[in-house]
Amino acid sequence: MGLDIRFPIGIILTIYGLVLAIYGVVADPASPVSDPAIAENVVRLNIDMWWGVAMLVFGLFMSALAFRASRR
Repeated sequence: MGLDIRFPIGIILTIYGLVLAIYGVVADPASPVSDPAIAENVVRLNIDMWWGVAMLVFGLFMSALAFRASRR
């Protein structure tokens, strides 16, 4: 029947999510904001790690859907 589009999308999102999550874990957590008054109001959230995990989970989900469809 051909290649399911979910499989390459899932693989790409899985790879990008893994790279982004690893970068979020090993990157310097120092705030890029140089003004201390602004830095106090910034939420301390590791956005790279969380978006990497979200992309990784969604990529694995898309790959699983494509694998399940190919088994039928």
